[in-house]
Amino acid sequence: MANLSAADFEPERHQQIIGYRHSLLPALFAVDLALCMLHVVRWLGWSTNDRFLLQMDGGIGEWWQYAQAAAISVLLALMARRSRQPVYAAWALVFLYALLDDALMIHERGGAAFARRLAFEGAFGLRAVDFGELLVSALAGGPLMAFCWWAHRRGNALARAHSMILLGLFGMLLFFGIVVDMVHIALESAGMKIEAMNIIEDGGELFAMSLVLAFAFRLRRTANAGAARPWSRAQPGRRFGPR
Repeated sequence: MANLSAADFEPERHQQIIGYRHSLLPALFAVDLALCMLHVVRWLGWSTNDRFLLQMDGGIGEWWQYAQAAAISVLLALMARRSRQPVYAAWALVFLYALLDDALMIHERGGAAFARRLAFEGAFGLRAVDFGELLVSALAGGPLMAFCWWAHRRGNALARAHSMILLGLFGMLLFFGIVVDMVHIALESAGMKIEAMNIIEDGGELFAMSLVLAFAFRLRRTANAGAARPWSRAQPGRRFGPR
């Protein structure tokens, strides 16, 4: 296994890896910003196309997020194959589930079923179905996060560093997708309809997903260029690298 130097963990190097100095991230952010502007256009009544709304099922913003999640899953799966570090495969599964969850409305349908069967009641401004959705997300996310932790422990030092970055970015995604979403619902239950919350919630998810995609793309690009030294074959008997 190739040795790691301190340069592999310098902030500047990680800034380059995540894509801040690569043209992909500004391009992704430009698309996100354009989608937010289309939402405003529809909200102000300058267009009658509901697909411009970020919260609309089957809208342009939703399809863009599908594409982002799919690309992230593929790039991380390729990284797992290239590096033989299982943590990339684990995170690929996380984003694959995120894609399927949105596309198939898993937590919405499962949440409604749980709310009926378990007779949940609304509280704190949240509906019974909201608690059902949180339960579905916990039941699905728990095993996925456990797998990520298992794979993280078996990765080499650089893979673990990348895993922590992915964890932080995924946490940002969850913040907008769950925390802001629940706050939005509670505010509406209290009679406070704030249109900007749709942009904060759904637009925040888009920008967070763009950060993950830029990071995954940069990782794959760096591996293809041979610039990252840890992509060597694992030692016999330790296929996934040291713990």
